[in-house]
Amino acid sequence: GDVYKRQVLMALVTCTTGCSVYTALDCVGSDLVNISNLDAEGCCTACKARPDCKAFTVTGPEHSVPNQCMLKKDCNGASPASLQTIGGLMEEGPFDCNQGHKGPAPTPPSHPLPRNRPELEDRTFHSPELERQLAVLMSRRWRNADLASMLWNCLPNTLDTTVWQSPDHTQNRSFISTGDIAAMWLRDSQNQMMPYMRFAKAEPEGIGLLIRGVIRRHVTSVLLDPYANSFDYFDDVLTAIRCNSGAWTMDNTTFRTSAGSRVNAMRPGIHQRKWEMDSLASVLKLGREYFQATGDLTPFDSEWKSAIRLILNVFKEMQTSLGPSNFTSTNYTFQTLTFQPKDTSAHGIGRNHRWTGLVRTSFLPSDDSPRLPYHIPGNAMAAVELQALATLLKTLGESGLSQEAEVLGSEIRAGIQQWGVVHHSSGEKVYAMEVDGFGNFFFGDDANVPSLIALPFMGFTNATDPIYQATRRLLLSNRTNPYYYGCGTVDECAGSVMGGIGSEDASGNAGLGHVWPLSLMTRLLTVHGNSTEADKERVALLNSLVESTGGTGMIHESYWYTDSKSYTRFWFAMGNSYLGQTLLTLADTHPHLLFN
Repeated sequence: GDVYKRQVLMALVTCTTGCSVYTALDCVGSDLVNISNLDAEGCCTACKARPDCKAFTVTGPEHSVPNQCMLKKDCNGASPASLQTIGGLMEEGPFDCNQGHKGPAPTPPSHPLPRNRPELEDRTFHSPELERQLAVLMSRRWRNADLASMLWNCLPNTLDTTVWQSPDHTQNRSFISTGDIAAMWLRDSQNQMMPYMRFAKAEPEGIGLLIRGVIRRHVTSVLLDPYANSFDYFDDVLTAIRCNSGAWTMDNTTFRTSAGSRVNAMRPGIHQRKWEMDSLASVLKLGREYFQATGDLTPFDSEWKSAIRLILNVFKEMQTSLGPSNFTSTNYTFQTLTFQPKDTSAHGIGRNHRWTGLVRTSFLPSDDSPRLPYHIPGNAMAAVELQALATLLKTLGESGLSQEAEVLGSEIRAGIQQWGVVHHSSGEKVYAMEVDGFGNFFFGDDANVPSLIALPFMGFTNATDPIYQATRRLLLSNRTNPYYYGCGTVDECAGSVMGGIGSEDASGNAGLGHVWPLSLMTRLLTVHGNSTEADKERVALLNSLVESTGGTGMIHESYWYTDSKSYTRFWFAMGNSYLGQTLLTLADTHPHLLFN
């Protein structure tokens, strides 16, 4: 528990008009007046009546002493308190939860695909360099006009619709929502920035500034809670904006203090506290990609280094084995009330496992819990990013921290080679999806990234790796991958839409039978070679991506494998950015597939 910075032990109870009210928060000092017999709602009303009142504290009742309402000038002395103490903060003014959150209006299916961007005045960020490059690409002669429309819609979608905040003269952070959910995921926001990296050097005070702001927002988020996967918009954690009021505040998630007590870990600023190890790997990747694209070291300041130390500490903590001797002392627990077992963690801590050098996770990139604790794709991503981090830290003169990152990355990579490479019942030697260190493994794949299919794309291995090739063959078949839906090879599909990998998806809406277009793009990016057969697979996947939009011209979270008009999440900004990255990559590597 001591690793947290700016730790505030409180949970949002309610958000009445004009006041945000929290349990276990005391606003110490700055007293105005004490009023007896007022509960939190009454104290809020009393505070609103005084222009000089910006906060309040309510205590009691205790024994014969009634509720005490203390009005405050401010809450600068915010301090953790007992559960019988309630703190309140006056809101500065109405906040629109649609601020910077103006997605494209759903359109009826049509062919050719519609071109659908918000009006210029409704876009949330403008990049002249992106617009210039997009205009050049749109002016070319496309083999498939629908792909051109998808690039037009999808490449700028994150900038058009999800930038709640970008750096200005008053602050240096950005906030990027995931699209139709008013929160920022570490993994999603990293992927949302990827297609724009190529423009950052040419536009350092435009798109470059935005990306630097996302890096700093990641740092702030990690320092608030390194176990959380998604965050609400906030300038300060005491004024966090919870647009999905109550959505995840009832999750039972805790951390262990240095004194050994277990404390509720949900606090303002956290949207959801699912420990997904790839979230922290995404923080590392965003910084690495930015530095490689620009050579700029300005985001990597003392606060960033503090976040890096915290990330390394958490990874090492989650390397420890879990068994009868230590299961009560784990630093992270998570449970929630649900009818879906994949939406919670077994016993709050997950399954027991042996030390392997790998890092355990409690949830997958799809936000579902794993069957076994060590997720091989997540560990592969961490191994790659830790090695790159070691190089960046050397450049920054942090030799000790660099060596720590390098050793940790090497331990994880060795753990994958020892425990993550298994013999499948087909006789093939493959990468497992999940292992536990006892010799047990699960074979399959998650549609989101990181994934086994994405291993070459992540830089963990080469697409010619025989183990990867065998893994890929088995994953792209509904006979050997429980989450592959539809036909597998170009010959099997015979001109029809290619099948794809789905997910269990705890919500049930995008689960069994639903293909995630993300998996089609990852497959497309990892097709090996320049043969006629390889190009046939690429073209078939491009055509399938067009069909996956259900006639809307946008990428969705998932679609029913035999009917793409039955889809989930019309506005899925990460998927749109991933499509933009995919088409930009193909324009560089295989332009003959896109242009005449």
